[in-house]
Amino acid sequence: RPSSSSELAAELRPASRPLMVARFMARTRARGALLAALFSGAGALRTRALRANEVGSLATRGFCVVPSWMPNEDVARVQADVSEIDAHGLLRAAMVGSGDNIRADESIRQSGMCSLIPGPPLHVGSADTRWQLTEAMGRLRVELELAPQLSHLSELTPFETELAYLSYPRGGFYQRHTDVPSRGWCIVGRKPCDGSSLARYERRRTISVLLYLNLDWNVDQWGGQLRVFAEPCEAGQPGGAI
Repeated sequence: RPSSSSELAAELRPASRPLMVARFMARTRARGALLAALFSGAGALRTRALRANEVGSLATRGFCVVPSWMPNEDVARVQADVSEIDAHGLLRAAMVGSGDNIRADESIRQSGMCSLIPGPPLHVGSADTRWQLTEAMGRLRVELELAPQLSHLSELTPFETELAYLSYPRGGFYQRHTDVPSRGWCIVGRKPCDGSSLARYERRRTISVLLYLNLDWNVDQWGGQLRVFAEPCEAGQPGGAI
């Protein structure tokens, strides 16, 4: 999302094979917090820097495609972790909506999800891989903050991010929706009724990142395309903001 005045809607088309995705979402809020580098060295997940045309597309069009951001062998490590988590039955039905309207609705979204912040039990899959993925997304967050083309963005707060695994079954999909609708403010923190006055409102999801984990995917045969819409849909219409 390149500026506060623009929005993009998106949908994930049905796939004829299981499709795995790692999702990262960064929020904007100045806090001055620091993200510690938890892993480094030969075992870290490797990523490449964004090219100028990719950052430029994000700044002007609101989205960009980054081929081979992570080497295939490292993507395979992340995919193996998703498969192990799935084998332990830890992928729950992904929800739609926000606030008091969060719900499961398979007419809108059919996919499994496992949050990584906080993550699954350490003995399931590879906790090292999950920490390294968190670090890789932290490097991307810093790269986006430092990009001159994105200078209009406020600080992407490291401790107000989301990271999750998504697994779309055969025929799974996510209908057209807007990640950051113009009315997209939500309560964060505990409410006074919970014994705290820390609740506040803020906008969510300044930047959304999808890392596709299926290698050698044939989109013409198997589907699963991510479709991006530049024009917002009307409220109340199918595919409206959810």
